Amino acid sequence: KLDTPTKFNLTAAFYTFSISFTKTTYIIFLLSNGLNRLEVHLISSIFTITTLSLEPITAVYAEFFGTKKSFILGCFIKVIAVLIFYFGSSFNLFIIAEILSAIGMTFISGCLVAWMVDRMKTEEKGSEIFKVFESRERYKSIAFIIGGLSGAFLGEYSLKLPWLGVAITMLITIIISNF
Repeated sequence: KLDTPTKFNLTAAFYTFSISFTKTTYIIFLLSNGLNRLEVHLISSIFTITTLSLEPITAVYAEFFGTKKSFILGCFIKVIAVLIFYFGSSFNLFIIAEILSAIGMTFISGCLVAWMVDRMKTEEKGSEIFKVFESRERYKSIAFIIGGLSGAFLGEYSLKLPWLGVAITMLITIIISNF
C-alpha cells in the first residue's frame, strides 16, 4: 500500500499523463475525420459549456458520495468518452464523446486535491500538504510533456492511437488511485 503523498503524486501524474496524450493531435484528428473548422470549434465549445453547466452538480455528488468515488467515476466516464473518439468518425459521435469527456472532467475537478488533503489531515500529516503540492506540480509538468510527446509519436502511426493511449493510462490511473 502506498503512502498518501506518493499515491496522490502518482495518481495526479498519471491522470495528467493520460489527458495530455491527445493535446498534440486533437484538432488534426477531428479534421482528418472530415470535420470542418466550424465543427471542430463547436465540439470544443461544447466541452466548455458542459463543464461550466455541470460543475455545481458534480460537486454535490462529491460531497455526498466522497471525493475518491467522484474521481474514479470521472475517470471511468473519460474512458468511455475517449473510446467513442477512438471508434467514432462523425460529428455527432464526437459531440457525444466531448459531452461525456466534460462530464468526466467535472467529476474529477478538484476531487483529487480534496481527497489528498482529507487523507493527510486524517493521518495527522497536515503540515506536509504544501510540500506534496509542490512535488505534485513538478510531476504533473513532466507527465504533461511526456504524455504530449507520446501522443504525437503514436499519432504518426494513426491519429486514433493517442485516444487508445488515454483509455489505457486512465485505467492505470484508476488502479493507482485504489492502492
